[in-house]
Amino acid sequence: ASCLTAGCPAGTYMDKSTSTCTPCSAGRYQPAGGASECLACEGNSDSDAGAKECTLCQPSFYWDFDVEACEKCPLTEDGQIGAVCPGGMSQPVPLEGFWSDRSDVKMSKYIFKCPPSQKTCTGSEGVKDRCWEADTELGDGASAAWKNESSCSDDDEAEEWATQSNKLLCDEGATGLMCASCKPLYVQDSGKCVSCDGEGQFNRMYILAAVIAAVALLSIFINRQGHVLVQNAHKFIFVRLL
Repeated sequence: ASCLTAGCPAGTYMDKSTSTCTPCSAGRYQPAGGASECLACEGNSDSDAGAKECTLCQPSFYWDFDVEACEKCPLTEDGQIGAVCPGGMSQPVPLEGFWSDRSDVKMSKYIFKCPPSQKTCTGSEGVKDRCWEADTELGDGASAAWKNESSCSDDDEAEEWATQSNKLLCDEGATGLMCASCKPLYVQDSGKCVSCDGEGQFNRMYILAAVIAAVALLSIFINRQGHVLVQNAHKFIFVRLL
């Protein structure tokens, strides 16, 4: 039995009842080989079955790369709830009306509230959850990275994706810090970025046309009133002369 036990690799243990190497169950781990049991994940950490270490976090927690531990889902600077933490390898996922910097995994834990008048911060709750998974098994000295970046990024906007967080956080047409800027061919309209060829542009053209028409009518009215006044003045002068 001892020879069999010594042969079990990390992430497994020797099940004495079956004399077989069995993967550790979820929430437990075994960093060394030749073990007869697995260890429970400590604190707020978690693991999948067969884990060599606890690199996942329980729901409502996220992996903080700065302290290398699972921390409680962060609040905004003024104490508001602006993100959800699904657990596992996910970083905090901003809610609608909030934003985080996706250009650096380590920065994504800082949640910012977008201005109330701005309607471009759509948040990411429930949208492409896998895109918020961080790689927590990078090894010593490696920088943090997004686990599924290649499949989550847009090939046509690869450079913009990496620096401006627009696809997962911003409404269509919006980009930049806190989704406050509009992409080319989009303009600001009532707190959103609308396409210059879309309905928003039509509405603006309609409003502009209405304003021009109103000014024209006002001009005609003023001209007519002025003409009437001149006619009345002539009549007055004519009567006085008589």
